[in-house]
Amino acid sequence: LVGLFSATDVFWSFEERAIGIAMGLNPTPKKFCDLNVIEFTGDDYQHFGGRISREQSAVLVDALSKAGVGVIGFDISYSVPDYKGPAVDARFEQALANHRRIVTGVSVYDGASDPAAAAFPSQWTLPSGPTPALKVQRFVAPVGRIGDIGGLGAFSLGEGGSGVLRTVYPLVEANGQRVPTLGLAMWLIAHDLPLSAIEQQPRRLRLPGLDVPVSPTGETPYAWKERFRRWTLLQVYDRIDPATGTLDDEVARLFWGKHVFIGSAWDAVADTGPVATGVNRPLVEAHAQFFCDLLDGRPMRDASRWLGLFTSLLAGLLLS
Repeated sequence: LVGLFSATDVFWSFEERAIGIAMGLNPTPKKFCDLNVIEFTGDDYQHFGGRISREQSAVLVDALSKAGVGVIGFDISYSVPDYKGPAVDARFEQALANHRRIVTGVSVYDGASDPAAAAFPSQWTLPSGPTPALKVQRFVAPVGRIGDIGGLGAFSLGEGGSGVLRTVYPLVEANGQRVPTLGLAMWLIAHDLPLSAIEQQPRRLRLPGLDVPVSPTGETPYAWKERFRRWTLLQVYDRIDPATGTLDDEVARLFWGKHVFIGSAWDAVADTGPVATGVNRPLVEAHAQFFCDLLDGRPMRDASRWLGLFTSLLAGLLLS
């Protein structure tokens, strides 16, 4: 009976929840990741009148750059122009260009009709290869020059049988073009590597000094640890000197030499969901956790179903 139950999706749903509970019970890592995460919360949106313009984001990027951060990654879609007009878009593009070590997000579209969005640029893509990848209808690129600065990363997360978003898709493919996930794109730029440094192999991606296991469905699980500092936008923005555009010394010290993820954390814009622990969290944190796995040199892999079946049968025998 144990063996038969182990072969079902219901069992694997229970296993996913058990893994999530174990992660939640032991969240403290042996070492912290060189990463800060800035989250745009509901209070941040309300403070700026319900919308956060790229004007605020440009000020933020300039201040972070002056503070000496590494790579800045955006888990935010920039597929439409800013509501304040082209001058603000140009200001944001200039801030990104000044820092250079940037990863902007690429939305994916998999519906019946094409949305009105910019065509996807050909740069920063890989050709289709032997590594399994998530297949989608098309990418929705950032507008203007935003997508031409630094790298691009896809947003997609994988949902397990228990309904939690417990994996990332290291590669996402549309029309024969592949884009890495946000965390992988961040890792490449953090190590000053081109996209061509990714070697696609069956069931894994080979990177310089690192192998990333990929399941037959194109997914890689991420660990969940309390290993980076979280900030709201206002916690950082309010510490920027308007005259000099620099962070005060206390905050700047906490950002110096660290990479930064920036993403939305407001339920109203659907940027939260059940992560690997089963708890509702901002989805930018899932991408951040995968990036930390890569920085640690220890990406996770799923155990095979045969191993799960064997251990379940062994447990059944011991209990009988």
